[in-house]
Order: sequence, then structure tokens, then C-alpha cells
Amino acid sequence: MSFSSRRSVRWVSFASIILPSLATTQGTYHLEETFKGRNILNHFHVYEGSDPTNGFVTYVNQSYAEDSGLIDITSSGGLYMGVDHTTVLNVDGPGRDSVRIETKDYYEQGLYIIDIQHMPGSICGTWPAFWSVGPNWPNDGEIDIIEGVNKNEANEIVLHTSGSCDVGGNNDMSGNITSTECGEASGTIGCVVDGAQGSFGTPFNSQNGGVYAMEWASDFIKIWFFPRSSIPASITKESPNTTEFGTPMAHLEGTCDFSQRFSSQKFILDTTFCGDWAGNVFGKSECPMSDSSSPMKSCVNYVAENPAVFKESYWEINSFNVYKTGASSTSSSSSATSPTTRTATLESTTTTSTVAKPETSVTTATVSRHSSVPSTAEPEDSEPVSTMTSYVTLTTKLCPLSQSRLQVPTAQAVSHAAESSSVSLSSQSKSAVSAGSLSSPTPSFVIVPSSTQFISLPAVTTSSSSGTVDDLPTGTQSEASATVPTSPVFTGAAGKLSFSAAGIVGGIVVALLASLS
Repeated sequence: MSFSSRRSVRWVSFASIILPSLATTQGTYHLEETFKGRNILNHFHVYEGSDPTNGFVTYVNQSYAEDSGLIDITSSGGLYMGVDHTTVLNVDGPGRDSVRIETKDYYEQGLYIIDIQHMPGSICGTWPAFWSVGPNWPNDGEIDIIEGVNKNEANEIVLHTSGSCDVGGNNDMSGNITSTECGEASGTIGCVVDGAQGSFGTPFNSQNGGVYAMEWASDFIKIWFFPRSSIPASITKESPNTTEFGTPMAHLEGTCDFSQRFSSQKFILDTTFCGDWAGNVFGKSECPMSDSSSPMKSCVNYVAENPAVFKESYWEINSFNVYKTGASSTSSSSSATSPTTRTATLESTTTTSTVAKPETSVTTATVSRHSSVPSTAEPEDSEPVSTMTSYVTLTTKLCPLSQSRLQVPTAQAVSHAAESSSVSLSSQSKSAVSAGSLSSPTPSFVIVPSSTQFISLPAVTTSSSSGTVDDLPTGTQSEASATVPTSPVFTGAAGKLSFSAAGIVGGIVVALLASLS
């Protein structure tokens, strides 16, 4: 047998082993998280801010929603999320009470499946949606999975991205694509796919609801709708295989890199009224125009004066499942992520502390089409930070030094790790300093590059309060004056560190002698 023949045989043998394995794993997912009934509220928070889409709505808090029956658990174990359908409102006052929930975590690529028993019916003035959005709109993207207004009976799927992103290719889908530009170039319209009749509103409910599945990959986003009678067996068994799902309602991929345009998505479920889309097309939806010159005013009038028609404007969610590819997770960690992390290193041990997840930035839709816009964000400077704190005792007792900078002699050993972005401490000892002896210090310490041989210590005051030290702000690169307490403590945050314990003690002694002379 020639060398080329032997090589061909070996390749065939290799392919016979590898290719079937790849084929069986393509499109298969394992269950990462499942939210059902009351458990949904453990992973979603109830939003109570203003409506970023300018709707005639009042989003109420969880306590009020549960007390007034707007949030409840059904007899079958589903989560009920309704609206006020008994109160006649003043058109110039607050809007109709409703509920909006958002996941507490952000999520990355995967398969997301929601089982819906009932969604808000096809009713004039309503704008229900199930969608996801990143913390920085539109740079992190938005995926409108379920959305419609007024008397719509067909779902509308929309993507929003930054820049330009055209999805006008010949992708196989059952829906009708009516706009191919997902990016800012199209304003806030986005790329739009109209689903089949019966995939939204009243006819959806008449089928006993169904399942929506959204597959988010690095190069495409696909969305399927399955009526209750047609749910694939693999979904029912919670081991979905998307290769068996058939033609999706929407298959969107195009000229832009989806892995760059979509990241860190949180999921939102809400029902608003009127607003930038439902209000502006109120008259075109065969809804009653009480003011022929203003569809928006007509919408508000209708919503305010006809509470009973909104009895069917509720969601009943059976479950929301998160699936991932690859090996099934064996740890308790979630697939959810937070957009920003900071890492501190103590010798060879790495501890990652996660910045509290930001709310999304404010963006207001200004066109009559639609855009599900993120909720208001707190300024980044005010974000609480959970940090790792290390206590290092350098001596047992020192007289306090006020407003002095300690000059540290050249260290005997300089850690090269100081040039990295993590914090490296050359001392392995941790003191048993009581956390209660500290009261919210200013930035823990200033850590400078190893080429500069001094460290500035901030003031640390004593307190009789008990408890633990948390939410310490991260260090900055500016100098700070110092007060050394009875037992000097270094608390880690972020920056660079290069010193030895002997060098620091020497510097302290020199400073003490100088102050006494």
C-alpha cells in the first residue's frame, strides 16, 4: 500500500469517529437553569420606574402587585402577571397599573425557551412584549422575541443593533421579513419579521398557548413558535435539539458579526399601553378614534375609560428555561453573567469579584414604528462594588502618624506580578483584625508601579460598630494622605503592588524616628 493510500485510510478512519460525534452534538443543548411559578420571581425583579416607551402605564412594585392581584400563582402553578381592569382613570393622571419584570442577571449565547399558557389578548391600546436587551443600547443589541400592539394577531420579531447590520440574505424562515436593516441606520425600526397569523394575542390563547424558542449563536439568531399541540418532544423532555425543530419563524444573519453586536442580554416581560408604537398606530388598527386629529390621545382616552376590556391583558407563564451547549454544568454556578468583573490575586490564589450589574441606559424611541427601549440606569460611578478584602498585620502597636507619607526603602524582592493588572501581595499572612473596628474607609490603598518605591496609606478610622466590611470602593492611581491606626491594615481593591513586609516596617520605623526628633 502506498503512503498516500495509507494516509487516506487513516483520514477515513479518523473522520468516521469524529464526524458522527460532531453531527450528534450540533443543535443539542443541556438545561442550565429553569424558572417556574413562584421561582420565576426569585430570578426576575419587578421594575417600578417610568416607561421608557412613553406609555400610559404605571409599573407597580412587587408588594403592591401581589396585594392587588396583579401578580399571582395560578392553580396550575403558572405565574400570572396582569393589569388593572377595574379602575376608570383620569386621562391627565397616571396610567393604568401594570407589571414589568426583568431578569436579575445577564445572559450570553444559548437557547432560551419560554412556555406561555396565555398572553395579553388582541386589545386596542395594549403593547405586550417579551424581549431581551444589553446594558448599553444599541451597542449590546436588542432581541424582540414576542411583540405586538392593539388588535395584532401575528407576532412581530425585531432585532436592533449598533451601526449597520443588514440581514437581507436568503435565509430559510416561515415569517415575512419586512425590514432588513437591524442597525441604527434604520432609526429605531430595526430588522422586522412578521410571524404567522395566530402566533400572537387572542388566537394564540385559543390554542392553549404554546412555546417560543430563541437560539442565539455567534453568527445567527433563530426564533421558533410551536402551538401547544405541536411542541417537539425534545423540548417537552427538556433536552432540545434545534436540528429537529424545523423551519424557524425568523432566521436572521447577515453582514455584521452577531458575536460583536449582541452580548450580555437581560430578559424582560411587560405590558404597556399606547406609547410610541401602539399609540401612534391606534387609528390604523381599527381602534376607536375619539380625537380624529390625534391617535395618541384617542388611545389614552380609550385605555383610561374602558378598564373592563383589559381583563384578558395578562401573561400566564408556565416556565422559562435556559439551555447551553457543551458539557452539563456540575457546579452551582449559573450561566448568567455580569458585564464587568475585577480580579484580585493573593499570591497564587485568584478571587474574582463581580461589579453589580448595571441597569440599562436610557434611550427613547422617537418614531411611530416601535422600539422596546431599555430602562433607566444608575450612573456608573454610583455602582456598588463587591470587593475582596485582605488584612495584613505589619506590627502589633504603633503610635498614630497624622497626614504623613511613608517612604518605603527599596524592597529586597520585587514581585514582577506588580506589572500585571491583578493585585499580588508578597506577604501570605492575614491578620485577625476585627472587621467591626473599621468604618467605611476611603479607597483602600493606592498601589503604584513597581518602579516607584513608595506607598500612600489613606486614613482608617476606628468605630465601635460591629459587623463586616463590605462595599469598599476600589483603589485609584492618585496619592492620598495617611493615618496609621493601632494595627495598620492594608485592604485590597485594584491596581498594582510591589513591596516586602521588611521594607514597609523599615519605612515605618524611619518615619517614626523622624517625627520624634
